[in-house]
Amino acid sequence: MREERSPSFGEFVLQLALRSADQGFVRKKLLKKEWVVPLAAPLTFGALVFQTGAVLGYSRAEYEDALGELLGVKSNAGAAGDVLRKALGEFLARSRREPSSLHHVWTDSRFPDTDMTDSRTLEVLAKREIRLGELMEHSLYAVMFGVAYGVNRPDEFENLWIETFETPPDQTEWEQARAAGLAIPERPEIYPLKKAQEDVLAQTAAYASTYRPELLNALELRGFIQEDDGNSG
Repeated sequence: MREERSPSFGEFVLQLALRSADQGFVRKKLLKKEWVVPLAAPLTFGALVFQTGAVLGYSRAEYEDALGELLGVKSNAGAAGDVLRKALGEFLARSRREPSSLHHVWTDSRFPDTDMTDSRTLEVLAKREIRLGELMEHSLYAVMFGVAYGVNRPDEFENLWIETFETPPDQTEWEQARAAGLAIPERPEIYPLKKAQEDVLAQTAAYASTYRPELLNALELRGFIQEDDGNSG
């Protein structure tokens, strides 16, 4: 019997994020017997994973080696911090504009040719589908670049967080994106950075306690372990 593979941290974060998706967002195609998601998923849920990584990197920037261990950055490729900085530079170089929100850091760099202001593009993203496995692959990049971004650009990250999550967005643009079929909430919520840090560190502690217990002390996560109330699942 083959031993089941433990999820990567990026896959774990994505699985948590998908719990908030509308019913039917992840569906199984009957003929091909494969799980699929909308084509927009790498942009929307990839951004969520990227943001989680960025909050973690920002919150634990002094522990680059432990973060590298969490992400699976190979030590023989050089110090984890150096590897992440190089990868971040290459990632951000693909963007063609200065980001105006934290979402754009991910979408403009990962998908520089996708025009998110075009209604026809939004409709295609909402209606076409990709394999769930492809979304999982995007999550590996998203969490790594997010951590690298939070570690290396803390001031920019903090400013964009405030702009993105603590400042009411343009309601017209938000409603247009929803009308086109993108899986986003009906109304944007204010999400203070301090609360996000508590949530992300609790998520990271949950992952580490199950799959990488040696990192609980290395990333100072023991204080964020939450007791199971028996209602999860």
